[in-house]
Amino acid sequence: MNQADHPVKDSIKSILSLCLILTVLSQASPVKAQITPDNTLSSEASQLNQNLIINGALGDKIDGGATRGSNLFH
Repeated sequence: MNQADHPVKDSIKSILSLCLILTVLSQASPVKAQITPDNTLSSEASQLNQNLIINGALGDKIDGGATRGSNLFH
């Protein structure tokens, strides 16, 4: 028999493969980004306010930045 004779078996293999991939991805560690200023924005540079309470949680707030068209650069 060829694979065309077993569509249910192929579907089960696909579902199990997807479950395995999702399990592996869910175990990945979260990533934290850090801001590294490079002084290319001069007077339009962003201001980083660290360790503020934002919506009831501790976080960092970035103010300022340079607008070019519809883009905001920090």
